[in-house]
Amino acid sequence: MTPMIEIQDLRVSYPGGKVAVDGVCLNVPAGGVLALLGSNGAGKSTTMKAIAGAWPISSGTIRIAGAPVRQASGGDPSRRLIGYCPDVGGLPPMMTLSELIGLTLASTDRLGLWPSALELAERLDLTARLDHPAHTFSHGVARRASVLLACLGQDGVLLLDEPFDGVDPVGAGVIADMVAEHRAAGGAAIVSTHQLEWATQVADQIAVMTGGRIRDVGKVRAFESRRGARRYRNVLAAGAA
Repeated sequence: MTPMIEIQDLRVSYPGGKVAVDGVCLNVPAGGVLALLGSNGAGKSTTMKAIAGAWPISSGTIRIAGAPVRQASGGDPSRRLIGYCPDVGGLPPMMTLSELIGLTLASTDRLGLWPSALELAERLDLTARLDHPAHTFSHGVARRASVLLACLGQDGVLLLDEPFDGVDPVGAGVIADMVAEHRAAGGAAIVSTHQLEWATQVADQIAVMTGGRIRDVGKVRAFESRRGARRYRNVLAAGAA
């Protein structure tokens, strides 16, 4: 079976030559969720940007449903299959949430999904924010709004970068439920986070990243309980050494 998300030997360098992502290989099947786990500066966000086609890669391949992702190409058909929530920013400050929803739906020819968008806004406790410009959002509200925009009509691939950061437990639980529903519908997802407790709740496999490399990969059960937390800490410590 062809993976829904297939990443082979991904390498990303910053201007100036510093390697941010080095030799990453990941596969996520339809109906699968991978948590990309690691501390700040591990390379998670750069990896997510590259998968979304929002950052140029130095070498390697990224395929979505078997089709290569062409970096920064608005006409790339594989990009339509991707709902992407960046780690920070991404919301034009002067646009209201309603305007952002309309723009997102129009750009993917999904304007008929307005009722579903409003339902998602209600679930994420964003109804009162629909007519507010993004620059008025707190960090937690901006996180929930970014998740909403990524999930609009998306039944292919979700890329959620630190979706739980700054979100209260109730809102984080709603986001976890939305990821589970996406998975149950046959979609695939990568969720990056530095929070082990949320990683084990939403994913079926976990990849731990430090220093731009994948240091450990395993099923969720291997990272649950105290033994799993110790395993995660040991990987982080080894990567920092």
